[in-house]
Amino acid sequence: MRATVPVCVVEEQARVNAHFTASVPHWSEMYQRKNLAAFLYQQRRDLVLELADGLNLAPGSRILDVGCGPGVIAAALAERGYQVDAMDPNGPMVASARRLAEERGVGHRLQAYRGDIYALPYADETFSLVTLIGVADWLIHLDTPMREIARVLQPGGYLIANSNNCWALQHVLDPLANPLLEPLKRPVFALIAWLRRYARPRGCPRSTRQFERAIAEAGLEKLISRPLGFGPFAFLHWNFLPGEVGFAIHRKLQRLADENGPIVRSAAYTNMVVARKPKRD
Repeated sequence: MRATVPVCVVEEQARVNAHFTASVPHWSEMYQRKNLAAFLYQQRRDLVLELADGLNLAPGSRILDVGCGPGVIAAALAERGYQVDAMDPNGPMVASARRLAEERGVGHRLQAYRGDIYALPYADETFSLVTLIGVADWLIHLDTPMREIARVLQPGGYLIANSNNCWALQHVLDPLANPLLEPLKRPVFALIAWLRRYARPRGCPRSTRQFERAIAEAGLEKLISRPLGFGPFAFLHWNFLPGEVGFAIHRKLQRLADENGPIVRSAAYTNMVVARKPKRD
């Protein structure tokens, strides 16, 4: 039975959907650009595929990519021989995913269509793997979406998901993004939203602990947690580091994070989690 979703959540989600519908070309081009922001998206894609490869799923396993966007990850998974359902609430994103699948010759293994993460249109225990990439940051609440994901996963099935970190170094350095200043900014953003009903929606970055707690509360067991990304670095949304300097800082900090430096890990831009639905006894 579909969970009751508060009206405020429905309205905000409609604004998010409208924003992404209007920005399909931007996201389709993100994986070809050469700046640091685009590079981090490309690294995120590569890490998702690396983690999926490490699960050793059986050929033909069924995978659900929730919030598939232009279909870059979904198409890559289909190229690995999996049967992929690519779902997004935005029609233009779905059309882009279908085109990409046809261009790569995997249209027979990838089905793309519109759907709602708050009420996934699948029977219980359908998928071996669900991916949720670049989506959690745009959800006001995670409880219903995570329960829906847990519901459609087979026992022993996996979730690969990420959430941007509100305590990322680049957020802390920028007053417009620093979470410590959120109480001061909230009335300003509320006024802007009231004056401009269709203003660009704000994301919902969370701490790593909050994100992993939502996964655990849905009944999924965390197996892997991987921090990823440092930069771009901005002050009042102005990038103050030249491109190559930003790349160098990212690589140095990422190396430290990969070596399990606790402070550096906690300051990464996003956190990638692999979780598993427990098998039945």
